[in-house]
Amino acid sequence: MTQKLINGSDESVSTEAIWDCTTCGACMQVCPVFIEHAPKIVQMRQHLVMEKAEFPEELILLFENSEQRSNPWGIAPTDRIKWAVDLEVPVLSDEVKADYLFYVGCAGAFDSRARKVTVAMTEILNASGLSWGVLGTDELCCGDSLRRLGNEYVFEEMAKKNIEVIKKHGIKKIITICPHCYTTLKNDYQQFDADFEVLHHTDLINDLIKQGKINRTQPLAVKPYFMIHVILAGIMIFMNSREMFLNHVPVEMRRLRWNAAVRTASAAVQAAVACGWKSLGIRRFIWSAQKKRFDCILKRLR
Repeated sequence: MTQKLINGSDESVSTEAIWDCTTCGACMQVCPVFIEHAPKIVQMRQHLVMEKAEFPEELILLFENSEQRSNPWGIAPTDRIKWAVDLEVPVLSDEVKADYLFYVGCAGAFDSRARKVTVAMTEILNASGLSWGVLGTDELCCGDSLRRLGNEYVFEEMAKKNIEVIKKHGIKKIITICPHCYTTLKNDYQQFDADFEVLHHTDLINDLIKQGKINRTQPLAVKPYFMIHVILAGIMIFMNSREMFLNHVPVEMRRLRWNAAVRTASAAVQAAVACGWKSLGIRRFIWSAQKKRFDCILKRLR
């Protein structure tokens, strides 16, 4: 079947193939000649979105929500700090300063399951004695989904505003629980003169345990599915390069590698699916975990 091509020539790439990519980076990791497929696909998406305004109609809602309300789901920005009700959470201001910024992210602020991780991390930070705070309603989406889906203009505007707010509070170290926020803040923001030290929460927890600032937790009472692999075009890789905080918790762990043929989609695709986009990438991963009869999934995406 003939596919519509991006420039009308036989040497080009079909628009279907451009939007089917999850930008997980698996192709780059296994390519024997080190072709960087994902960045090229993102650039082609930028051309389609910003030059031709041709993209899946499901993305219209995602783009509008992100631009107008700074989150993919269109939830009111004032609700971004609701997760902190009844918790001891310092919100940065002219009077409140801190050494660490806990960048919560959209999922950590709005998603019901991710909020549990946010609350747990808050308890850990309070127990550790670190000087920390959040941006509250001043925090915007990191823009990862927008960049991966080709809406570069809105991403850059969002990134610049985030950097301005963070620098205003004199923050040099950022903690995040979201792998996509982690990669975007650590790598993508560098082109906008952001010189922050970005820490994944698992690394911080590991350090705090080693330093004796928090106590070892109890063993998990469930059978977990522990997944470690690459996220976002192979930018960050974690396999066995360093000790993880889970080494301090005696649980059964299962590690997936590239040849396990199980990969998750990027946050961009996940957000698009929430807006109605039909994608099998995430469903295949869930099906795999259910088939193996694990009770929960422990996910470290870098």
